[in-house]
Amino acid sequence: MTTVQRGKINSELSSLTKRFPISNVETQVKQLQLDTIAKNATLLLNHGDVVAGFKSIGISTTDNDTQTFDPIPALMTSAVPGLTTLSTSTQSSNISTLTGKTISNGLTKAVIASGNPEGIRKALEQSISATVPQMTTALQSATDAANRGTIAAVVQSDLKTLMNTVSSSFSKLLKAASSGENSLLNMLQIFVAKIAGNDKTLRTDDIVVEDDTSVSSTTRTYTLEASSKNWNYSNTPKTFRFEPVSTEEELELELSNVKRDITEAVIDWTGTFSDINITAKDIHEDIHRTTGIQYHYIIQRDGTLQRGRPISIATEKSFISNHSSFSVLVGFVGGYNAMRGTENPDFYLSYKSLTSAQLLSFDQFCRSFYRAIPGGQILGRNAIEGNTYLAPGFDVIKYVKDKFDRRSIFTDPTTESSFSTAEIIEKRITDV
Repeated sequence: MTTVQRGKINSELSSLTKRFPISNVETQVKQLQLDTIAKNATLLLNHGDVVAGFKSIGISTTDNDTQTFDPIPALMTSAVPGLTTLSTSTQSSNISTLTGKTISNGLTKAVIASGNPEGIRKALEQSISATVPQMTTALQSATDAANRGTIAAVVQSDLKTLMNTVSSSFSKLLKAASSGENSLLNMLQIFVAKIAGNDKTLRTDDIVVEDDTSVSSTTRTYTLEASSKNWNYSNTPKTFRFEPVSTEEELELELSNVKRDITEAVIDWTGTFSDINITAKDIHEDIHRTTGIQYHYIIQRDGTLQRGRPISIATEKSFISNHSSFSVLVGFVGGYNAMRGTENPDFYLSYKSLTSAQLLSFDQFCRSFYRAIPGGQILGRNAIEGNTYLAPGFDVIKYVKDKFDRRSIFTDPTTESSFSTAEIIEKRITDV
């Protein structure tokens, strides 16, 4: 086994990227993507649409788009721009004699093709032997404005060959940058051997990568125990970190491991104006300065879920009365759907003060909460206070019922206290 340090590998790879002029390949790939779209996308989205003289006899499954890759069949008509698709019958006089009616020349062949530029090209080539220069006008009307100048060349190009060319270019660049190797695996094996001072290429299963002992991690680790120890209400040290929650999984783990019995989430708002985006630290030091922040989590205006009071420490009863014991308190940063300085601001208390990013973050919170606490209850502070106009400005009980199919066990949250886990289990059994 050969041991190498991760930092040296990263340094070597960083050096490689500087020797690897990938920009030309990236340009080729982007152009190939654009050509593929131009060649295979159709503007025929609805039944009966006519583009380039081809009438759609299908319909796209794509909504709210100007073009689609759906295979939309189209019938060739006599109205192909720049071309004549009518054919003359050699039996017109005989037919007139037999029917007793004058038969006009001009029959359109029954041709059905895909409604994209490539399908139209093939249809015109095979049905009336049109060349690409002859059908340029038709092809231009079959694609969007950005591709009209190049569509004639694009439909004649072999995209598979172009892809192989791009792939070959990449391989050549890689080989040149990696001292003759043409695979990333071999290249990495050589680099590791070089770093380890070994002249022989090493197999990946003979390599052990370890972190540099001289480098310390810059990532802060959040733990419930450390957070609780450092918390001292209004006397909490200035160095206390109000950390953001990074993922739903992180929040779920946090809620699952707290030692306090938590069965409920009460949703509140900060009662601030729409142009104010305060942090948990701001609330702790300025708004709740006599008690320390009461919110266990706040949802900032950009959707960031930030930790406040450690969840192992309950919100004070004076803040949410009989719902403090088994709950976590979550506060939206918002309340007034108006700018600071607005007269009579209470007229503007509204859920509309909340941003779409905040509501998305709230949904993520709910999912984590329900996974960690299957029988958990989520309700608004307005339900506890018995006033629908209060925070958070909407019926949370109804919201989670409609969105997550979670039925509230509360008959009257204004008179009922938050339930312990044992009480929830008992109530569920009784309800059944």
